[in-house]
Amino acid sequence: MIGGFYNWHLAMQGEFKLYPAVRDNLKNFDIYFIGMSRPELEGCTVSQIRQRIGDDPKRKIVVCVDYSIEIWAGTLNLPLLEQELLRSDFVFISEPAMISHIRALVNDKIPVHHIPHPSNIEAISKFAKPTNARTDEIVALIHRYDNNWIAPYLVTKDIPWGTHAVCLDGGLEKHLYGQFRYIRQGCEFMEFLEWTSRKRCVVDSYHKIHSYGRSAVDCAAIKVPIVGTTWTWAQQYLWPDLTVEPGDVWKQRQLVERLMTDQTFYEEVIDKASKLVNVFSYENKRNELLSKLYPNEVANAK
Repeated sequence: MIGGFYNWHLAMQGEFKLYPAVRDNLKNFDIYFIGMSRPELEGCTVSQIRQRIGDDPKRKIVVCVDYSIEIWAGTLNLPLLEQELLRSDFVFISEPAMISHIRALVNDKIPVHHIPHPSNIEAISKFAKPTNARTDEIVALIHRYDNNWIAPYLVTKDIPWGTHAVCLDGGLEKHLYGQFRYIRQGCEFMEFLEWTSRKRCVVDSYHKIHSYGRSAVDCAAIKVPIVGTTWTWAQQYLWPDLTVEPGDVWKQRQLVERLMTDQTFYEEVIDKASKLVNVFSYENKRNELLSKLYPNEVANAK
């Protein structure tokens, strides 16, 4: 159970191999999935693969751009990114705010698809606990991409329930002493799921960057409500009644207070998310990607 676009390899039932190990045997594959982060971009991985396989309609170079638009500056070489995307066969992103940015970058020369990342829903859901087995405590999840501890601090300040701040960036911990009573460093994923599944709810820190929202998916699978913003796509999709506009920390606090005191509301939001979360399963995301990658074959099969 791993994060981000790496789950695509498991969803597609593929193998983890470094590019140098397969570059001389590329024609043994039908799909070349590139998670476009800085190393893949600066290594011109798409161009290298294109040079080796040529323009073969039976083989598809698939690129997922996974960097939030707010952290493009200083991270991505945009002219190089344009070059690499135009040499691919299929481009998709995990959250829709990036669509217009990619279209502008490539001057709308290629389609840009929105396909959120898959998760191992079946395995994650096994960590869910009965609601009466949870403590009246709150998880303040502080992501390393924005380190926005101020939002969850203000949301949970002076409320009568205990709050655990989870630092996904270890360097942030020293700044939080005196702000939160309980501080927990990031930990192994399954340990985090087991621990969070025993808490009442989660407050998400993302107010400053767009994301697809793996945390919202994880929380839906373990049936623990998460309060977040509209800039997190899966948050809106799975937890619409717990979603606020970026910056509205007061509304987040009101929702946390309601989750802590209104059992009917608590169970209603969990029920909604639980009915939707399987959309993110390996099988469903694999089928979605393949249907968009090979639309003619899917149409003929029907």
